[in-house]
Amino acid sequence: MRKYTLSVAIVLASCLSQTVLAQIDSSQLDLGFLTLKKEFAQTITIHGADLEKMPFTNLSDAIAPWTYGAYATPGTLLYVVDGNPVTDPNIYDIHDIEEVVLVQNAIGTAGSIDGQQRLVLVRTRRGKAKTGFTAGVQSGLVNASGNGVNTDNRLYHQYYIGAYRNLNTISFGISAGFQRDVWPLQNDSTNTSTPLNLQRWRLNGYFSWRPATWTQVELSMNYTPQRTEVDYSGVWKINTPYPHFYSGTSKQYFPLPVVNWRSEILPGLKNELQATYLNSSYRLQDEQVESLNFNFNPAYVTSDDSTRTAHHLRIRDRLGYILPAGAWTIEPGVIASYENISEKYNEYWQGSQFNQPPPYTSLNVGAGYSTYHHLVSQYAKVWMLAPSATITYKRALDITGGVILDIGSEHLAPRKSFPFASLALDLFKLGGKERAGSLKIFGSYAQRTQFSFGSYALTGLSTELTDGNVPGSTIYVPGSTGGFVLPPAPFKQPIFWSWQAGTTFSAVKDRLQLQYAFERRNFFTLSYYTLPAGTGYAGSYAYHIWTATLHHFEIAARPLDGPSLKWESRLNITLLRNKTDTFYREELTGKPGPGEVASDPLSWTGGWVNRVRVQKFTAGLDLLYHFHETVYGRSSSNTYVSSLVNSVIIPNIYAGYSFHSIELFVESRGLVRNSKQDLMDQRKYYTLGGKFTIQ
Repeated sequence: MRKYTLSVAIVLASCLSQTVLAQIDSSQLDLGFLTLKKEFAQTITIHGADLEKMPFTNLSDAIAPWTYGAYATPGTLLYVVDGNPVTDPNIYDIHDIEEVVLVQNAIGTAGSIDGQQRLVLVRTRRGKAKTGFTAGVQSGLVNASGNGVNTDNRLYHQYYIGAYRNLNTISFGISAGFQRDVWPLQNDSTNTSTPLNLQRWRLNGYFSWRPATWTQVELSMNYTPQRTEVDYSGVWKINTPYPHFYSGTSKQYFPLPVVNWRSEILPGLKNELQATYLNSSYRLQDEQVESLNFNFNPAYVTSDDSTRTAHHLRIRDRLGYILPAGAWTIEPGVIASYENISEKYNEYWQGSQFNQPPPYTSLNVGAGYSTYHHLVSQYAKVWMLAPSATITYKRALDITGGVILDIGSEHLAPRKSFPFASLALDLFKLGGKERAGSLKIFGSYAQRTQFSFGSYALTGLSTELTDGNVPGSTIYVPGSTGGFVLPPAPFKQPIFWSWQAGTTFSAVKDRLQLQYAFERRNFFTLSYYTLPAGTGYAGSYAYHIWTATLHHFEIAARPLDGPSLKWESRLNITLLRNKTDTFYREELTGKPGPGEVASDPLSWTGGWVNRVRVQKFTAGLDLLYHFHETVYGRSSSNTYVSSLVNSVIIPNIYAGYSFHSIELFVESRGLVRNSKQDLMDQRKYYTLGGKFTIQ
């Protein structure tokens, strides 16, 4: 019945209203559920070439100085890659990324976000010449010395090779990359065989076929296997003066095929069909021994074996019509999508206390032996329909409105329809005359719900071997089995909403740009808070309703813009304030969906980025800061105390030289930082690299 309903809805919508097609060019923003014209959306745009020198395993580290500073973290960013939200941008090498765009529009949160995540669009690279070849390499030392800790030096490696070919009716490309990241060891550690390290392969390819001028079929395929491992086989003096053994491995596989079929059925009538299938698998195995004295008597021994698997099928159809009417353009439309989601979490844990010296023959002996088996499975089917209409007047005015309709999703949304609207106005172009520069005013509103799982992600070293990252959902999915689901019981979620306003001024042929964005939203998220001393418990999880207010300011300039002398500079600041209903507000720990837990007193964060080219020499300098941040902790008397932290770090500084088709560079990440800070991790990188390009 649902399939019949969806088919009828698509046919009727194609007769009455059609949607704007997302083209593979920089003029369209494909949000996954909806589309916007980039010219009429307030955005922050970053070219992939500006991020190539920085060593990183998570894209959020690279774009933080360009966007929202300390609030641009893996937990506060949600990605859509080439219109596909069922993905992770870290499966692509930075050489395969053309553009990264942070969307500052409430419509960007309409169908995919119920927390305070920011929507970031990633457009992958397609070769434009007839033939192209690129090879890149970067390697160097990593250490984590600082704050009274001394570590050894370890090696970081990254290699890339890619090629493409464009013929009359077909185009294809393939790339392969390998990345090895590492966490250095403290110098007082002994007998350590394997430091914490990550080994990630990236295999990507695409094939495009144009059998006629009015149709195109493209298949892209990714396969990203990775392995994380660590083995402290001797005395580890980081957290305890007594011997502490730990060993663990995690393995993750991330295959992702995507098919796109674009066609122009009639002049102005276009259709795009996208199908995505994700099959992700993650497994963690670890063992550890904690001793209470140097004789290992007694000792606590634990082992953990957990797996997470995900199967996610998503089919989206976008049908649209462009109707010119003099200086006006009317573009009505509809989007229909279907998702089938199945996820499973399986954990087997056991622990025991031994009262005799090692070796330990079996875990299931000794005092305090315990074990548990935890199994949770979740599945859902999501049916969505989104009719919309866009009215444009020349390059001066754009109005977009519509509604997302839940036509049979198996989740507990409080209602079945979620309206959205957006307005963009360029005051300099209202009179119909082309003027230098622009003054744009933006406004948008959206009611929203999370129709499906938020995201899927590869694990990284910042979280060490904590399992997490295959399912990224915090919504209740009916049909779950096992001990618990998130949330732990069915309930009716509140209405989520967001509205945004802003202005952008551009002058001197866009060489100077001033931008201000304001946003207010509510959301519902899981938070961990520590309980007061004497309760008998360290902490607890609870769901809270938050209201957030965000201000973002940016000035971007190109003081020098000649053929052989260029300088681009951006300076930004972001302020975020949150309110929640919890009684333990000051005791919330970490930075969950809100991005900022204790926002009173207010802190400010942002970055300053620079790119310079003088003849064949290139250079870059990024700065990241977070001032007046409140940090809470417990004193020796077990009472809560607060302190203010000011953080400054240079996450990226490099210099390079190009000749013919070869570019060589030297780069450092985290070279300068203050001693007490909350930005990125403690590691410093010193690397050399190069790139060879033919086209």
